[in-house]
Amino acid sequence: MIKSFCLIIFISIVLASCGSALYEKNKDVNELGWHKDSTYFFETDSLTDLPDAVVFGVNVRNTIDYKYRNFWCYMSIRLPNGKVFTDTIDHMLMTPDGYWLESVEGGNSIKSSNVFFKYPINNPEAGRYTISLRHGMRAESLESIVSMSAFIKEFKK
Repeated sequence: MIKSFCLIIFISIVLASCGSALYEKNKDVNELGWHKDSTYFFETDSLTDLPDAVVFGVNVRNTIDYKYRNFWCYMSIRLPNGKVFTDTIDHMLMTPDGYWLESVEGGNSIKSSNVFFKYPINNPEAGRYTISLRHGMRAESLESIVSMSAFIKEFKK
């Protein structure tokens, strides 16, 4: 219970630290599910006039039929200079006693949850950024994921 509370506080702090979206794009997930070998790519146009620091993330939307308390994923960020940063993320969706942690959309049937890359990028360079996301769950196909949107936001220190 204390871990869940700390997680909610951390997410709130991160969200409060973020400014408006510099980039955001939505992609729907196939009705048959998200196969473990399928990677979703989000590529920006050339971004210019960037703030001092940016944070990368993905908003995952799932139905209430999602079978798990968490969501493991592999998120990669490709910078304009070609450097790639990758992180394995264990994102909690529910408390240990079965309550959803994030917001509710569409009459309680869709849950929305932000997954953030671990570190903000300081002094980001202008150019094209690519965010890729692949699920890391044990299931061959991950059902009940409806859509996701990648975003880049200003990170306010």
